[in-house]
Amino acid sequence: MRLFLWPSSAQELQAGGVTGVPGPIRPAAERATETFGWWTGARLLDEHGPGEVLRCSRQTGVNRVVASAGSLHSLEGGEDAGARSLLRTHAGEGMTALLAAVEETVAGLSEGESQLCLRPEAADVLSDLPSCLVYLRSPAAAQTRLVVDPMALLTPAMVEYADDHLERMLGAMGAHPGVAAVMLTNAGPGPDGEGLRPVGLHRQNEAVFDARRLIALAARHAGPGVDWIILDEGVAEQVELLRMYGPGV
Repeated sequence: MRLFLWPSSAQELQAGGVTGVPGPIRPAAERATETFGWWTGARLLDEHGPGEVLRCSRQTGVNRVVASAGSLHSLEGGEDAGARSLLRTHAGEGMTALLAAVEETVAGLSEGESQLCLRPEAADVLSDLPSCLVYLRSPAAAQTRLVVDPMALLTPAMVEYADDHLERMLGAMGAHPGVAAVMLTNAGPGPDGEGLRPVGLHRQNEAVFDARRLIALAARHAGPGVDWIILDEGVAEQVELLRMYGPGV
């Protein structure tokens, strides 16, 4: 297996997803030189999302550019604007908008340029296993790939039955040809106890799930050609966990 490091420090991890300064998803092995790709920091459904992805591809020359799908934002004001936006995001309107944004982005990538990868998150259009599978069955999936972080698809309400959710997610997507990488983060309580925030596999005292079980599930279901990604923090400790409970590195 090939192991890569996501370019975010612990201070850059916020509730609802991985943020921070964009950068290369670099190899964990000291002598390796090939990056997995580049985390753009872009959300494809934002107004300038496709443009940010295209600009990153041309400036960096990497083989893959990774973005979030993003969500729809209500154009109407009012106290229930957030609720309307959430409903639109997770209804058919959200997927339709995402597929159009993917088509626009892929059309702007000339032959030989970067491949677009999307990282699903619980607050985005690609928010759970059903929405990811809908995307993977769409024509867009033939030209793009997913970077699946199963813990990023959990909400606080799902934590009690996290083992079942993770088993289904990894069982359905771990070896799917439309998945380029499995990203392994754990999750801890978000700021002020709201939501979940990503934490490294080694930070078990902050996590809501057993990292050893997460690694074992990924090792069972990930396909042989799927790359692995971990957070760029406490790398030696995380690698040791992978060696003990996973396929090794």
